[in-house]
Amino acid sequence: MQRGNAAARSADWQKLIWFAMAAVLGLGPTGCSSAQSTSPTAKVFKSKGGHDHDHEHSRADAMLEDMTLPDGTKCHAGLSAHLDPKGNELDVFFESLDKEPKPVAIPASAQITARVTREGDDKPYHLSFQPAPAQERPNDPAGRCSRFSASAPWMKEDDKLTVVITVEYEGQLKRVTFADFVPRQHAHQHESEPPKGSKPSQDAKEPSPGEKK
Repeated sequence: MQRGNAAARSADWQKLIWFAMAAVLGLGPTGCSSAQSTSPTAKVFKSKGGHDHDHEHSRADAMLEDMTLPDGTKCHAGLSAHLDPKGNELDVFFESLDKEPKPVAIPASAQITARVTREGDDKPYHLSFQPAPAQERPNDPAGRCSRFSASAPWMKEDDKLTVVITVEYEGQLKRVTFADFVPRQHAHQHESEPPKGSKPSQDAKEPSPGEKK
């Protein structure tokens, strides 16, 4: 009996020691499952400028970067390409940081320039932007502009560009950089142009057999 009692007391001590260790370590019958029940942290997009946004900084028609304008306004600067056989262009525009952004118009007299380098090409290209046609920015107040354009006839649709844009007005100067910009990936069309890939008008028919020589 003494041996049986000793074995029972030993088992009781082992249980007490186990429970004591569990209490110290915060473990229990469901210790492992409770440790795994922590909800995952929601992913928040952080832009290069340090702002938290719930939308992407790259979209079909433009590459976006955070920028502080010369007057202190924080906004998105957007860069897009206009590809045209008559001559390619780069467009820069400014919009609010809202989920549904609104145009941010700056003085139309602002000096906007760009230094562009192309992968595989040692030559830098310098651009000067002018206010875009009024129909491309219909909500801009008089004397102010939210979209500017610059001719870039040397630009090809598959170029990989680094575009450093300088915005200057009110005696202040600010810059924003767009890296790895590929025109084809951020190309847009003017409203007066037919959609990309559209077929020729049915009015342009082939000559009838009688008309062929």
